Amino acid sequence: QDHADTSPSPSEEVLKSGRVFLLTGGLGRIGLSLAGSLLAFSPECTVVLTTRGTFPPQSEWASILSSSEGKEAKRVKPVENLWREFGERVVVRGGVTMESRESMLDLLEDVLEKNGEITGILHLAGLADLKYIPEASESILRAEMGPKVSMVTHLSWALEQLLHPGPQFVVLFSSMAAVLGGYGMVAYTAANSFMDSFVAQKEESGSGCMWVSVNWDDWAFQYGKEQTAAYELTGTAKFAIQPKEGFQALVLALASAA
Repeated sequence: QDHADTSPSPSEEVLKSGRVFLLTGGLGRIGLSLAGSLLAFSPECTVVLTTRGTFPPQSEWASILSSSEGKEAKRVKPVENLWREFGERVVVRGGVTMESRESMLDLLEDVLEKNGEITGILHLAGLADLKYIPEASESILRAEMGPKVSMVTHLSWALEQLLHPGPQFVVLFSSMAAVLGGYGMVAYTAANSFMDSFVAQKEESGSGCMWVSVNWDDWAFQYGKEQTAAYELTGTAKFAIQPKEGFQALVLALASAA
């Protein structure tokens, strides 16, 4: 009698045995969701979450949460939830801009020095400011291109400079907008298209690290009034990715690229 193969895939093995995962732009909703999934899936791993803005030290969280329900408390609460469950395996690095090659290299070297290795990098940093072409000013274009164009090229350069062994994989969080476009998404579509093309070039050049660009659809989170209204009008919400599905999709994406 035939039995289904239940052994873990190579990508599952990499994630389960991983020691350190770096999530750039990791304090967004997708980053926090995947951080929780990685911490639960890989019992020995540490996740390092970076954010452009400053982030209060753990010693101040209780005070912030008890005295406020404002923006700062909303930023701290999901991280505190992860900390309660996983403790010091959750590391937050605030004030990380990655706006130059050197600053990106400094980040990688610091993570390596403090943690010994980097198993994988999830590059989630991004901005979606929906504007039609006539409204797409230079400042808007720079803001959207920075995380998905400049930071990606900085990351590639920095990884080539490392004296330590680099990560086994880098996953760039692209979007279905790169394939389908969308109203008001001229800059966002271009930025994500760049990431897809960049990874294709990486594959051809045969770099030692596996690079993957994943064209994500919307995730099932709460959104602003305009986006929620659009979802209700089109029925898009019923196709949104649930957090558990998102982690499963990440595993499959790594498996397909291996």
